[in-house]
Order: sequence, then structure tokens, then C-alpha cells
Amino acid sequence: MFRKVREIKEKEKEEVVKKISELVTLERELENRLKELLDEYDRKSQRVYTLNEIFKLKAITKRIEETLYTLEDLNRKKQDLKEKYLELKGEIKSIEILEEKEKREKLRKEIAISLQELGFIHLVKKVFPAFLLFFSFLFSESATQKALKESINLKEDYKLLLKIIEEKLKKLEEERKKLEELQRSPLTEEEKRKLEKLIKSIEKAPADEIAPAIENLPPKLAAEILLRIKERKAGEILTNMNPKKASEIIKYILERNPNFNARID
Repeated sequence: MFRKVREIKEKEKEEVVKKISELVTLERELENRLKELLDEYDRKSQRVYTLNEIFKLKAITKRIEETLYTLEDLNRKKQDLKEKYLELKGEIKSIEILEEKEKREKLRKEIAISLQELGFIHLVKKVFPAFLLFFSFLFSESATQKALKESINLKEDYKLLLKIIEEKLKKLEEERKKLEELQRSPLTEEEKRKLEKLIKSIEKAPADEIAPAIENLPPKLAAEILLRIKERKAGEILTNMNPKKASEIIKYILERNPNFNARID
């Protein structure tokens, strides 16, 4: 929307500049004409002997007056156009400011959405395994209780019950190993794509605006993001964070890259 309005205003400004240029050219022509008339008046006024010469002098005077009037009119029009030009220039500047504000707001929203998506992925990877383990445990406990209830004579069914418990414990151990592997698994292509998009957005955003959003992420995840952007930008973002939160993030950063701190000092 702003772009179309700005283009219209730019076109109006170009038209005004063109008209001013035309008036300036015409003004110069009239000034040259006025100079010629004044010179002619000076020459002829030195020798006025006849009535005819007086009429000619009056005619020159009239043309001088007409030229002066036209010049004054041109000057008024030129002044009006200059004011119009300044007005359009101010409007265009205001539109550009609004466009920039809109771009920054759009960028801020994109970053916020990307951070939410990335934070959600991180949360799922972190919390989902715990839920699986918890429900697996509940299931195993339920099976054990069921076995206990069904085992009226513990002495006779002791071996069977022990076997059930061992099997459940074995399954729990297998699930635990699978979940640990899931937590260590690398990012998927979709996650990588979202992360790359987020990094590009962060690089463009002002450090003081993006810092609060990043510091709300888990420190380890925030560190992973800052490690992927330019060190100087990362340093600016860390500077705009809560000092306690920044120190937590730096701890994870230094674990991955011990030289990082030296580059941002």
C-alpha cells in the first residue's frame, strides 16, 4: 500500500521539478528580453525630438511593464511550485518512514514466529521423551500390578512374576536408550531450513529489539543461534540482554567455541 502511494507522490514530485525547470528557462528568456528592452529604452530616450519617437518610447515602456508583470507572475508560480515540491518531499519522507516501520514490524513478526517454532521444536525434543518414559513406566507398573493381582500364590508364581518384571525393566531400558538417541539426533531438513531463515532475519534486526526474544529461549538453544551469526552481531545482542541470562548463554557458547568471547570483547 505504502509503495503505491510513494510512487504516485514521486511521480508528482518529478512533474513539479519539470514545471519548475520550464519556468526557470522561461524566466531567463524574459530577463534577457527585459535587458534588451531597457537598453533600447536608454538608447531612444537620449534622442526624443518628434511625436513619433515619444510614441515609440511609450510602446517600449509598455512592453517593459508587461515583461516585469510576467516575470512577477512567473516568480509567484515558481514559488508555489517550490512549496509544493517541499510538501511532496516531506510526504515522501513520511511514507518512507512508514514503509521502514512496516518492514521492521514484519521482520519482528517473522523472527517471533521463527523463534516460537524453533522453541516449540526444542521443547518437544526435550519434553516428549520424558512423557514417553513416564507413560511407559505407568504401563509397566500397571502390568506388574495386574500380574500381582492375578498371582494369588506368590510362591508358585514367583518365577513368572520375576520374569514379567525383568521384561518390563528391559523394555524400559531400551526405551530410555532410544529417547537418549532422539535427544542427540541432529536437526531435520525442515528444522535446518527454519533455523537458516531465522538466522537471516536476526542478522537484519536491530540488536536491542531482538535481544529480549532470544533471551527468552532456553540458554542452550539461544547459544546455538548466536553461534550461527556474525560474532559482532552476537556480541551486540548479548550486550542488550539481561546480564544473568547473557552469562548463562555465554557459558554454553564457550563450551562449543572457547575463542568466541575473545572475538566479541
